[in-house]
Amino acid sequence: MLLLWIVGLLALVSALVCVFDYCRRVTNISFGHNQWMKVVSASRYRFVDDSETTISFYSDARKLAEVQLLQCSYESPIIVIPGEEPNTFFCAYDYDTVDLLLRLDISRPYTPPIVPANLFEPLHNTVKMSTCEIRNVAKDDTKSWTFVAAAIGRMPPKKFEHDSLICTKCPNQHYPQRELLESISQHGGQGQMNGETVTR
Repeated sequence: MLLLWIVGLLALVSALVCVFDYCRRVTNISFGHNQWMKVVSASRYRFVDDSETTISFYSDARKLAEVQLLQCSYESPIIVIPGEEPNTFFCAYDYDTVDLLLRLDISRPYTPPIVPANLFEPLHNTVKMSTCEIRNVAKDDTKSWTFVAAAIGRMPPKKFEHDSLICTKCPNQHYPQRELLESISQHGGQGQMNGETVTR
């Protein structure tokens, strides 16, 4: 009798784990030359808590770098796009009322950002773990914003849907491609980012 109770309890725990991990999305994206990326997003039932999206970069079966970014009900990565230079990537990130553009260099180690107290640095809260360099792209870095906007604009809708994450603000839906393109074209919309004085 006790054995049956234990088996039943284990089955219940297993079922609950499956429910909480429902809609947890694993996406593999190939970049050619045996290089690819694995993106594991949080379950939609964990959006209310501070969870994370894990982005891993590979060459064949060898992991090159890994980044964990905050994913919750008001913040979430949107899509990762290869950069112009080798080993570099851009991540469009939904940062509540604005969109950030993060630049990753998987050939360099991670160094936590150091900024004066009167400057705002979103990476302090956004990056939960990283083995590679990651920085917030400044609004006046027109070249980077223009490059990413062009890449999003050229992307077929089906590929955008495959490569992008489920929007945390509208479960079961992807971030609208046209809306993201407009935001990136405007350098993430309005707001104060790294390098701008915070007014309180």
